[in-house]
Amino acid sequence: MMLSLFLFACDSSEEFATDENTLDFYEEIQPILEQNCTSCHLESGQGIGDFTVYENVKVMAPLIQSSLENGTMPPPAADPTCREYKGSEALHLDEDKKEMILQWIEEGAQEGDPAKAQTYDRSAFKLSEPDLTVQIEEPYTPTFSLENNPANEYRCFSIKHNREEPFYITAIHPIVDNTDLVHHIVIAKGDEEGIIRNSDRPEGAGCIRNGGAFIRDFEHGSMLSGWAPGMRPVELADDTGMLILPDDYIIVQIHYYQNPDAERDSDQTSVAFRTTD
Repeated sequence: MMLSLFLFACDSSEEFATDENTLDFYEEIQPILEQNCTSCHLESGQGIGDFTVYENVKVMAPLIQSSLENGTMPPPAADPTCREYKGSEALHLDEDKKEMILQWIEEGAQEGDPAKAQTYDRSAFKLSEPDLTVQIEEPYTPTFSLENNPANEYRCFSIKHNREEPFYITAIHPIVDNTDLVHHIVIAKGDEEGIIRNSDRPEGAGCIRNGGAFIRDFEHGSMLSGWAPGMRPVELADDTGMLILPDDYIIVQIHYYQNPDAERDSDQTSVAFRTTD
């Protein structure tokens, strides 16, 4: 009996033992994934797989390896040297970190001790303390009916903000309702003469075929922000804001893509703002 207990104790203490030179998930790899990958690759995210869970990352290790080696992930930046903006560290994977992930995979993608897993704050992926939210009035189901652009639809929704006095936007971030369908978003402002015709209807209007990308007349509107998977909230510098007038609409242009694996076929995305007078 004593011998069996001794053997069990030995096995338990060595359950997560690895060579001291071998990389493991919780100590070396997860911090990199949390900084550079989990804004998309998490449960209900727009990237394939939930990279917050070791078992998922190990299963996808061959795909991760090939994506890193051929440069398709992380999504390449137009100018990798331009990094003087907030959150740039999350959108650029340094070469030494890339090599560390590849080495970990080559070594067999060891888990390590789950007790050493850190707690990560993912609140940066959402806009904190918004005081204004606008939402598509009704759930919209894309039709993907354009013959010259199959499997894609660009839809504009012009939404009243319902404020009676001018105000300034100081921070913006969309709340994507259906991550299986939404490819990217453009957020703008415009008055009656600037918005795409009929885009103030609950079902919105097709952007491209109705007179413009998201604004019909740039003398009567302008772009506010854009969003693509992985982006964090846009927060302006102190004492800086974008003026919104009482008659302005908030324009939300959404690029929908046809996804046969989507769990549902409609979307009712919102946009959250922080504002000041």
